[in-house]
Amino acid sequence: HNSFGKLYKDLKEYDKALDEHLKALEIRKRLNDKKAVAASIENMSKIYEAQGKMDDAINSYNQAYEFAKSFNDARGMATALIGIARIDLKVEKFKESEENAKKALQIVEKVGDKVYQKDSYE
Repeated sequence: HNSFGKLYKDLKEYDKALDEHLKALEIRKRLNDKKAVAASIENMSKIYEAQGKMDDAINSYNQAYEFAKSFNDARGMATALIGIARIDLKVEKFKESEENAKKALQIVEKVGDKVYQKDSYE
């Protein structure tokens, strides 16, 4: 379902994409795959963002952040914060964008994740 969700997003068929990601989310919850659950939530955030539903996207990214935080997934937390920072930038909340990007960078620096450190600077 996750792959279909990504495909439908690329085709700009957002309702179908969300439906597929919701199905993937439910399966991942049943499997208790926490990192995959966080990724599903983030995938839905990206769809809301693509639709221009910035409030829904922010709420979804915050949900992904809190979920990743609940099991100390630094990469998941940083990814969600970068998504929030990107949306803040789009809606011209420049200070908030910078704060969230810096917070993401601090998280990945703390755990020594060089790949995500690079992404945090971009």
